[in-house]
Amino acid sequence: MVSMAFLGVGGYMIWYFLGQPDLEDVQGVLDNLGDLSLGDLSDFSDVLGNLTNFDFGDLYDTDPFVNDNTTSAWPTRGEGGLELDMLNALDETWQSEYAIAIDDWENGTPDALTLKSSRGDVDYSCTKKDGLQKVCSANFGDTGWLGLNELVKTVAGGIIQSSVAKMNEYYLRNADNAERQFTMCHEIGHGFGLPHTDESFTNPSLGNCMDYTNKPEENMHPDESNYNRLASVYGTVSRRRLGRSLFKQQNRDDDGKPLARVLSEDLELEYESAVAELEQLQHRRGLAEDTIEDTDWRVLSQSEGGASYSRKLGEQFVIEAHVLHTLQPNN
Repeated sequence: MVSMAFLGVGGYMIWYFLGQPDLEDVQGVLDNLGDLSLGDLSDFSDVLGNLTNFDFGDLYDTDPFVNDNTTSAWPTRGEGGLELDMLNALDETWQSEYAIAIDDWENGTPDALTLKSSRGDVDYSCTKKDGLQKVCSANFGDTGWLGLNELVKTVAGGIIQSSVAKMNEYYLRNADNAERQFTMCHEIGHGFGLPHTDESFTNPSLGNCMDYTNKPEENMHPDESNYNRLASVYGTVSRRRLGRSLFKQQNRDDDGKPLARVLSEDLELEYESAVAELEQLQHRRGLAEDTIEDTDWRVLSQSEGGASYSRKLGEQFVIEAHVLHTLQPNN
């Protein structure tokens, strides 16, 4: 009798908080469930076995880190892979990690990327450049972040216009190779529009550098899941029909020089001020909301491993920033 009373109270509370639906509403919900067979629930020894015809696909789609539907992407025709210029603005101490990361990303299976890397002047100011991903490093201080990627995207469609992958040498200059390689691979991956594959430092490592981890030696490189995600967005290189990216066609002359500035001069200044502000805030585990208080930035996602932020840039553009926290909780 006590059990029945609890069931009755529980049922009433569910009915009340669902908006007190009438019998017809309840029947409509049941009809929309489709072919849901619960089997014989008199035997609870094998509950999962009784869920015989239930498709969990839609439930997995609601998990923010499984089958993520982030739509940031460089402009292409949707087939033939992505051909992207990479500007190496790193000093000599980073050349090994950079070369390994570029080789990893370009030679995946399936292969979705053709990366044209050029060596530029060392740039500790990490100034962005339209139409490409720039990779740089500098001592940004004790700010709590190892790596940061800043994308400029269109508001309509999330089309990437530029990317800057930044390594914070305050923590990484004398870090071990695994931590440096993990961070390099991770931030460059964001520059292609990739989201995280997991956002917990303490979960078992997934074996790819887009996974947050306390064991960077296990996540130093991309894996097939990253390559598949890129192929789903850009197609594969084997089907390439164009010799140059759509961004180049629209924004470059035959020598690859910009035809026009993507952002106006005023927006360029606003961009520089905004990213400088974000870089110097204290990015600590679990403090994303406090970090951007009294700024124009907003939190897209946050976890112990890092956070993602966005900020409007005029009416047509938005800055999206992905911050990788330091591996030590008390830093």
